[in-house]
Amino acid sequence: DGQQRLTTLFVSLKILEINNLIIDGQVYHLDYSIGNPNKDFFINKIIEGNGHEKIINCYRKNLDNLKKNLSKRVESYGEEGLTALKAFLVENLIIDVRYIDNEDGITDMVVFETLNNRGKPLSILEKLKIKKLNLKR
Repeated sequence: DGQQRLTTLFVSLKILEINNLIIDGQVYHLDYSIGNPNKDFFINKIIEGNGHEKIINCYRKNLDNLKKNLSKRVESYGEEGLTALKAFLVENLIIDVRYIDNEDGITDMVVFETLNNRGKPLSILEKLKIKKLNLKR
């Protein structure tokens, strides 16, 4: 889970021209893959900034707005603020990856529902997302 957060983080780092992260002395090259028809739009227009794909759906509109808003905010920092922001992110960014061991009886569906419990039942769409993830495996 966390696709929106990871996408926002990835676009933010790319706008800041941070292409590698060093974690425990190991260099990680930032890459992002999505398996849907919006992949070309994401890579060409959002990441590389030179795409001509049209905004044909809500997903593309949201990505375009994200890029515009983040770019505008980054421009407002000025050179000194931008340098400080880059240093802060590179030195303080923590990504916690957890692997689920089904031997304990905890399934990815249970984890997904627990993480996304906002005091109301998950929608059919939210439940469908996790089912689709299970089918991919």
